[in-house]
Amino acid sequence: MSISVYTDEDLRHLLRQRVAQKGSQRAWARTHGIDYSYLSRVLGQQRPVGKLLARVLGYRVTGGPTYLPLDDNPFFNL
Repeated sequence: MSISVYTDEDLRHLLRQRVAQKGSQRAWARTHGIDYSYLSRVLGQQRPVGKLLARVLGYRVTGGPTYLPLDDNPFFNL
């Protein structure tokens, strides 16, 4: 069985897609209880994705800047 490992940039790409679907960074941040300025810094590559955003996207931090998918995330298909 092969396990896919994702990087900060992979999750940023996914995050950009989710934000675009919602219409704006502010709307997406408000929906998920994320601070807008933090979200903006992550998208601007000034901050790593981190545990909270990774979890909202359906991933978990594996150590270092890599992530694995979660099986139990209610936001995974948003």
